[in-house]
Amino acid sequence: MHYTGTNAEVKESIVTAFLKPIRFVTAKYPDLKCEVFPDSLVLGCDPEFLETFLQIVRGMYRNWCANYILVRGGIAYGEIDSMSGFFEKSLLSLTNGMKMVRLNGPALADAYRLTEGEVPGMLCFFTPLLREVIRGNAPELITEDIPQSLVWFDSGNSAGYSSIFRMMLERTEPHLRKAAPHILATIEFIEHHTLNESKQ
Repeated sequence: MHYTGTNAEVKESIVTAFLKPIRFVTAKYPDLKCEVFPDSLVLGCDPEFLETFLQIVRGMYRNWCANYILVRGGIAYGEIDSMSGFFEKSLLSLTNGMKMVRLNGPALADAYRLTEGEVPGMLCFFTPLLREVIRGNAPELITEDIPQSLVWFDSGNSAGYSSIFRMMLERTEPHLRKAAPHILATIEFIEHHTLNESKQ
């Protein structure tokens, strides 16, 4: 996952808001494997942890949304070729003591490619195999229309999430002004999914 709409000189406050939920979930779920960068995050887990993993990602997306951090992610279901031992990386004080792991392999490459698509918005995409797994176990967590993404927001409060993104459009920070296409696309994504749910 990585956040969008920022220039190369990412402000410390933005990095802090990005890191806070990551520190929380890695402390709460020690089996979760991660490596953090200033503008991106790599997460990995064992297959039997998938349902919890999806809820973790949903929670982080909601936290980032509340802090005006726009994130795009991709989740793949597949092989990891190699994994380093634990190490620490000092980005800010928030990462001190965080045990990180470097992951490599086809699943990571697949997840990264998903984030490079042209469809704008604060979305989290899946590989086809993972979409089928989720449909069989937690179909409410994935949209069936285009774009097919993780439903990271609480459908019962979709108006609240839409209002956050509308407030983003009114703000003047350069990274948010640059991200206007992503913000507008996210509003459309939330409202379109909510409308479809109401028809069911």
